[in-house]
Order: sequence, then structure tokens, then C-alpha cells
Amino acid sequence: MPSDPLLAATAPAAPRRAEDEHGSAAIVGATTVLSGGASERGRPAVVGAASGGPGCAGERGQAAVELVAVLPLVALLALLSWQAVVAGQAVWLSGAAARAAARANAIGADAQAAARRTLPGSLAPGALVRAEGNGAVTLRLAIPVVVGGVQLASIRARARFAPQGG
Repeated sequence: MPSDPLLAATAPAAPRRAEDEHGSAAIVGATTVLSGGASERGRPAVVGAASGGPGCAGERGQAAVELVAVLPLVALLALLSWQAVVAGQAVWLSGAAARAAARANAIGADAQAAARRTLPGSLAPGALVRAEGNGAVTLRLAIPVVVGGVQLASIRARARFAPQGG
């Protein structure tokens, strides 16, 4: 027990059951409370319905309600994360498809078909290749939306491969 008069403890009382104005019951006097509202261990003394003891019947099911309230937000964040992955994949693969189209164009083959063979099935329909006379090709690739069948945006990639003699 501390000898400091500011931290003088109240006389330990036998634990008893008390009710507040709403009829919620709690165990009072189970710990020695120091002046300032702290227990002997330095933690705040907990008294009443907020203690999580027998008086918290009104809060039963609170965690389930909070979980149900947060689930739509978690689903939205997962959907947005997946959309970012799809967009990143489209950006990455647009460069590879443009290079394949430029190689095909350099040897006189079908640049559009070469680009679509490089892309996965979900991105291939949104590819449009335009060949230029100097061996350069421009690929426009639509980024699909994860939910729904609309186009989010489009990416342009450009590649050049010198025409091969022939």
C-alpha cells in the first residue's frame, strides 16, 4: 500500500451487488480504489454496466451488428482492389501486345491477330491495332469493369519494329 497521502486508499469493502437508476446490476467494492479513480494496480476502477459484467445485457449482439454494418465496406474495398489488379494487368499486357503487333507488322503479317493472340481472352476483344508506315503500331486496349460489361477506360501503347527486308 503506498505511503503517499494523495494516493491513500479507501477502506476495502466487501464486494456487494448494486443497481443503477436503470436497474442494471454490477459488483461494487471488489477492488481497492485509490483516490483519483485508479485501482491498486494503476488501472482505472471499473464499476457499473459498462464493465462488461452482468449489467451489459443491453449490448448483447453489438459485435454482430457492427460486423453486418462493415461487410458492405469490406466487399467494396475487395471489389476496388480487384479492379485495380485488372487495370494493372491490362496496362502491363498492352505493351506486350503492342510489341507483338509491331513484330508481326515488320514481317508483313497481321498485326491485329498477333496482338490478340498475346492477350488473354477477357482483354482480346477490346484490342484495336493501327499500323503506321514506318513500322510503328499503336494499340488501344479497353480496360473491362469487374462487375458489369462496360468499359472503364482505354490504354494506348505504341511500339516500333523496323520493317524487315523482303
